[in-house]
Amino acid sequence: KNAKIPGGCVLAAQVSGAKFDALTADLDALYDPKAFDPIDSLDDHCKTLIERNKRMLFITGSPSMPMCGFAGALMRLLHENYPELTYSYYDIMRNDVICEHLKKYSDWPT
Repeated sequence: KNAKIPGGCVLAAQVSGAKFDALTADLDALYDPKAFDPIDSLDDHCKTLIERNKRMLFITGSPSMPMCGFAGALMRLLHENYPELTYSYYDIMRNDVICEHLKKYSDWPT
């Protein structure tokens, strides 16, 4: 039987061994209200993304499912050496325009 949880949501299943911190971070990044603020320019949007958190990671995929070797290595390094570290992330592959503009904005071509 499904259980009601705060906020009117329904708990459909409980997964043993789930990485709730990683799932929460993934959902926060996907549904952050700041992501839907109107923007004046791509520079403003990049600045908003960068300023979301003291530490902002631009990676391919998500912390719980990196989509390249570099992102995977970075996530392993952070989780093994800094397990309490808080950060936000943005999956650069979900928007080609932002991905390309971020290279110019940050003067970092890769």
